[in-house]
Amino acid sequence: MDKNAEEILRPEQAESIIGRSRQAIRDSRKWHAIFFLTAGLATAAFFAVIGGVPRTYWENYEIFLLVLPVLFYQWIAFLRKKHPTTGSRETLRFESRVAGVYTVLLLAAVAACVFVLRQGTLSAALIGILPALPCFYGAWKVRP
Repeated sequence: MDKNAEEILRPEQAESIIGRSRQAIRDSRKWHAIFFLTAGLATAAFFAVIGGVPRTYWENYEIFLLVLPVLFYQWIAFLRKKHPTTGSRETLRFESRVAGVYTVLLLAAVAACVFVLRQGTLSAALIGILPALPCFYGAWKVRP
């Protein structure tokens, strides 16, 4: 900052600019937290319904149920892009790391639900907590 800029900017103006910047960052962090929390809750609820209900009740709707999480993720991603981040690169890296861990655990939970666990049991219903945990951690970590 040069000497002319210091003379033009009064202290109360600087405080106002700093306050608006902090508010913008808080708002951005709020959207990160909402994104994580929504993804975690929806994942846990989806697995609770799919895993808790015997397969005979929903096997006619398998195609729809496979498309539902993809549509949900696209909707969340669309909402997330409407609220671009003003946060740091560190926040964006953290979000991408959590998304990576979430994706790996989601694939593991789906594989376990399909190949290992019996549908309609408590373990098949609770397996959704596994991929939801990184989302809950992410929401807690970036809370405004």
